[in-house]
Amino acid sequence: MKYYNLVAECKGYEAAQEFCKYFDENIPVVSNGKRIATEANMTRRGDGYWIACISFEGLLSFDTEEELEYAQRNALPAAVNSTFLQEAVSEIFSLLSVAPPYVAAAFGVDAIDAFSQMAIEEIILQNASFGYLFLNDVAWERLGEPKGFEPFSEGYYWNPN
Repeated sequence: MKYYNLVAECKGYEAAQEFCKYFDENIPVVSNGKRIATEANMTRRGDGYWIACISFEGLLSFDTEEELEYAQRNALPAAVNSTFLQEAVSEIFSLLSVAPPYVAAAFGVDAIDAFSQMAIEEIILQNASFGYLFLNDVAWERLGEPKGFEPFSEGYYWNPN
């Protein structure tokens, strides 16, 4: 079982701190009123870039069919409801569209691992498939306007695949 994460590469310590604070203060809420608990942390990658890491409690991915069946039989029915997951992701992306500035962000179950180990250029070149990738327009242009990206919000592109 893995948790979904939102990870953003920020321009410096203050930017990462502001990004974390934003998600601490703007908790995603779905239509039934359920608030999705978040935990925000930041870390400095080996190349010196600051990474903001937002974890969302209750948004789960299962590694095996047995894990999924166990969750369905026990106390995790909301976590395996695809409608709930789609609505939660939509709300998270809505918050991200107006979040404080970031260079790049990723959303998915392996996002923290990818961003902790690789720079954006490596992620693009290796075509990492951990979920969704968001780039500010400067990074998108610097990387040669990679294919598959579409406008996301003002100044940002995303790969919705």
